[in-house]
Amino acid sequence: MGDEERLCLVLDSMLDEELMRTIERRLGKGRDDDLVRAVWNVILAGTLFQHDKVSEVAALVFEFLLQTTP
Repeated sequence: MGDEERLCLVLDSMLDEELMRTIERRLGKGRDDDLVRAVWNVILAGTLFQHDKVSEVAALVFEFLLQTTP
């Protein structure tokens, strides 16, 4: 199984919707709620791929987005 498939499996199997909604609700209105989910997904990816630095994970995510965006 490739890295992309592993990440999709983890993201799809996480029961994190209640957590995300709680965090978004506590942040209040006027904030970018999508950022909460994006940061959470980067944290999960970093843990899965055992990266020590957020910048490494962010670079991988950016590379993935460049490859998959038409």
